[in-house]
Amino acid sequence: IQLALVDASEIDETVREVFVEQLKTVTGGVSAAELNAKYASDNSDSVLSQASAARAEILINPDNKESVKERISNIPPNATRKECEIILPFVQELYGEAEATTFKQKAHEKFPLASAFETA
Repeated sequence: IQLALVDASEIDETVREVFVEQLKTVTGGVSAAELNAKYASDNSDSVLSQASAARAEILINPDNKESVKERISNIPPNATRKECEIILPFVQELYGEAEATTFKQKAHEKFPLASAFETA
């Protein structure tokens, strides 16, 4: 997805044509948003993949930050404690302490013995 976001017009003319040709080979000629949507769809059962897709969506278009908040901060039934621990810093970095606290509360309900999700 990072590669698909490169603006070819900023690449030196001597390598631009090769870059564009290889980019089409790697991406199949689709946009970063389309690649990300396919990845999210193909990995819909994976909690970490969904968090990665949400993060990529924000990278592709920062205006999507609020629209993906629920997807990131939602804890699906198949989420593991470790997955929630991995996602927590991402929630905190993107949305701040208040949203991180809400995430911790949800995770604490699911994993009451995990100290990582204690809020007080």
